[in-house]
Amino acid sequence: MEDIEAFSTTYRAWLDEAELAKSIPENIYLEVSSPGVERVVRIPQDLGRFKERPMYVKYDNEIAARGSSSESDGVFRLISFDLETKSCTWGLADVRINREKAGKGRPLSKKQREWRLETPFDSLRLVRFYSKT
Repeated sequence: MEDIEAFSTTYRAWLDEAELAKSIPENIYLEVSSPGVERVVRIPQDLGRFKERPMYVKYDNEIAARGSSSESDGVFRLISFDLETKSCTWGLADVRINREKAGKGRPLSKKQREWRLETPFDSLRLVRFYSKT
């Protein structure tokens, strides 16, 4: 944040000088923002970096019997990923929405903690941080 603040201050000073010299239009301003909690996770670049965070994942769930597909989603934590096979292994994240499935006020069950989902990178439609604990 300090680096962003320093850049913004320096850039604002440069803009002020340019406005006074009439080399740019007046009243230009700079707005800097962070992607924040709704940040989309880039696949596969960000996977290792954000491995421990709960993530909302929307993925294409292929239905082999019908030869069609449908989308599924959930709040998961990344267990592992393999760049060679271009796939991920997900487990349920320890967040309220998943704990409620075990019963109100109860922790994740053993079955929930051990549940795994294997997905190829190309089946992932959206991966973003999940902010509610």
